[in-house]
Amino acid sequence: MHLDTLPLSVNGKLDRKALPAPAVRSAADEYQAPRTAAERAVATVFADVLGIDRVGVTDSFFDLGGNSLVATRVASALGSELGIDFPLQWMFSDPTPQSLGQRIQKWTNDGVDGAGASLDVLLPIRMRGTAEPLFCVHPFIGLAWSYAGLGRELTQDRPIYGLQSPALTEDEPHPETITDFAGRYVREIRSIQPHGPYHLVGWSLGGVIAHEMAVQLQDAGEEVRLLGLLDSYVGIDRSVENSATTADLLGGVGLDLPDDSVLDELAPDGQFDAERAAALLRVVGGPLAALTAPELERIYRNAQRAPELIDAHRPKVFDGELVFFTAALDDGFHVDPVTCWGQFVRGSIDEHPVDATHWTMTTPAALAAIAPHLERSHRRPRHAAPDTGRDSDPDDSANRPHSVR
Repeated sequence: MHLDTLPLSVNGKLDRKALPAPAVRSAADEYQAPRTAAERAVATVFADVLGIDRVGVTDSFFDLGGNSLVATRVASALGSELGIDFPLQWMFSDPTPQSLGQRIQKWTNDGVDGAGASLDVLLPIRMRGTAEPLFCVHPFIGLAWSYAGLGRELTQDRPIYGLQSPALTEDEPHPETITDFAGRYVREIRSIQPHGPYHLVGWSLGGVIAHEMAVQLQDAGEEVRLLGLLDSYVGIDRSVENSATTADLLGGVGLDLPDDSVLDELAPDGQFDAERAAALLRVVGGPLAALTAPELERIYRNAQRAPELIDAHRPKVFDGELVFFTAALDDGFHVDPVTCWGQFVRGSIDEHPVDATHWTMTTPAALAAIAPHLERSHRRPRHAAPDTGRDSDPDDSANRPHSVR
């Protein structure tokens, strides 16, 4: 639901208790009742898990408040209800009772299952809507599943797409540099939205890629209205990322475990065993539990090479504003975004601390704090596309003023 202003606490943070009760639907005629047994089963489980009265056949699980963590409960409940081994990936590729019902029926009739599009380079989180889409670039592990929680936080008329590493699914030569990744992703988003204004968000490695995408789009004469980075840095000591545990690297999809040390068993003595990992994750559950050993192997290797990709990258200058979200709960690791990005951004740098660590920047609570700033940028009036005949030497922007708040 749309609010003209958001209630804030005395500390300037979102006062969630002061928010009005949301209306799931604005008109009764939007509701379309499920028609088949499979659609009714899916709609019933959605309603039970999400705690809502009813679910229509075209209602997206993520629009209704679901996220990657809650999706595991739905998959488990549907598997028990239908007597099948329900693949979690279907929740990402087919998030409505209608599309899930069709997939279940096809599996029942033809024995065709498959994981759907949950590992594809372009991940549709919400396809419907006439507003300018938001494109979200994956963190270290290469998956964009954790952005699914934005479906609840952003206006319902806004499409949302994730961008995921081609190294997870494609056997052809993979991108070797940040520039290569950005070029591939620019082609993907332009297949959905041929021209700007573009809205880009990236977390960790994804922020560095998103910045390069913004530069490439501007070089092509396009406007980038939003560039948002979630605790993403260049040119710093990477000991934090290099010393990350397996639990940290895999935490980006929202694993809910009583003890994160369980995940460290995936790589005893620093040696990752994909078969062991797949077996362990099937026991402990979570969004990664549905992945095969080869898929987990690719995810882990993708995460391991990310620091090297960032260190080898030499950013150019983005001729626009930067919205930066800092992980405020990382003790002893706070880098001034102006010091880090100032020479690579010509506009202001608008900083917003988030009550999260680097590895928990897309939890539901963190996304709830981040989303209002993404909406604010989305509602800015359109302006002329930037002049792309600029000098891309970063040194000439080092002394430009940058506002941080």
